[in-house]
Amino acid sequence: MKILIITLISAFTASLHATETKTLLVVRPPNGGATYYSETIALAEGDRAELVGASPQPDSGVDITVNASTITQSLYQGGGSEIKLSKIVVAGPATIQLKGSYNTYATFDIQRVGAPSNPVAIPQEAGSNFNVILEQSSDLVNWTPANPGTYTGTETKRFFRTRIVKLP
Repeated sequence: MKILIITLISAFTASLHATETKTLLVVRPPNGGATYYSETIALAEGDRAELVGASPQPDSGVDITVNASTITQSLYQGGGSEIKLSKIVVAGPATIQLKGSYNTYATFDIQRVGAPSNPVAIPQEAGSNFNVILEQSSDLVNWTPANPGTYTGTETKRFFRTRIVKLP
């Protein structure tokens, strides 16, 4: 079964879209040798950032700070011919900063809380049927089915996305 996923939190292509793309850069000075840091991305409560691209430098990493505690996450995982981009998703409040001793970059898609969502569309494909699925999450990582309707503001923070799944 083919699955087509279109989410309300997707990359922007026009000013009406809710996601911004931010690239962090580390530039090594000519006399290099130490570890250098990029500017910082600040995420407010409810914001979300996801790593979508990076340069393949072996010592590069992302410092993620939440509540004054910092962890460093490698940009890539695996070894040999199986190296792939790490799955890094950060929910705010938090800060993100790139570090490395070589010229390197990391690009994040950032969803800001309260920003309007992108519309989704069913692809024009004759003879095909699609399910439209609404999902909810409290952490922007784990998603469960949701029903359309009224939700109160007294519940735990809640995020929504729409997926479109092609039926066999």
